[in-house]
Amino acid sequence: MSHPASAIRSAHALHGVIEPLHAIMYFAKEVHDRLEALGMEPRGEGYVASRAAPMGAVGPGAATAAFYGFNPAVLHYALPAAWDKASPSAVLTARAEGVQEVFERVQAPSDGVAEAIELASRATTGLDCAGRSLAAANAQVPLTGMPFADLWQVTAVLREHRGDGHLAVLLTHELGPVDAMVLYATWQDRVSRRFLQRSRMWDDDAWAAAETRLRTRGWMDTDGQLTEEGIANRDAIEAHTDRLAAPPYAVLGEADSRRLFDLIRPIAAALNDGGAYPRPWALPETF
Repeated sequence: MSHPASAIRSAHALHGVIEPLHAIMYFAKEVHDRLEALGMEPRGEGYVASRAAPMGAVGPGAATAAFYGFNPAVLHYALPAAWDKASPSAVLTARAEGVQEVFERVQAPSDGVAEAIELASRATTGLDCAGRSLAAANAQVPLTGMPFADLWQVTAVLREHRGDGHLAVLLTHELGPVDAMVLYATWQDRVSRRFLQRSRMWDDDAWAAAETRLRTRGWMDTDGQLTEEGIANRDAIEAHTDRLAAPPYAVLGEADSRRLFDLIRPIAAALNDGGAYPRPWALPETF
């Protein structure tokens, strides 16, 4: 299915502000505190449970498939043990309350939040989520009435819709989880190899094996840099991901997509200014 070029551009632009908005759930002390209060270690068990909770009390197999980039050992460590400590509904409540608290702490601008929720909701209402497990699950999570938490939730559908599509593109390019992490780490201004290895729990042997596979394909040279073929394929993966992420923005239209960007960006900037991330997030300046 083809989508208007404007919708594809909108998908790319909105990703630049929705991703940092979404990621705060995994970094913020307020969310960690809520998960710890449920008896979970927040950066491992809590991360897995909070992201998997919209799917219900799933086991490690379903989470491994949906998360893709993580070492399965991480998912087996966290699940189903997390559900013995708190139900998925309790985890959803904890993450919403924690998200609301962090946005309040950084004094994120609130005057456009209701409009942003309306726009994002319109983009995702009736969205076809076939083959997109995390997007479909998040679309079923009820809103709480807490404005920032609700903005986070409706944009989480957009974020996971894009992410689910991205996994499909990786599969069509026959890239396994570690191969994808190695490819992503070549964008050094975005995220480091160290962070990806530590957060996804891939050791040096697994990383080296993925580099060997990319070299065999002609995508990486002996110095660990992408070849022209590797860069072309990496860029093609991102472009295809943008195309698959376009449907909600085709519904919204270019003008309202731009408006949604303009409403979200200052909220994401407040997170930066408030020191909510381990290091500042590189936000796009314009749509």
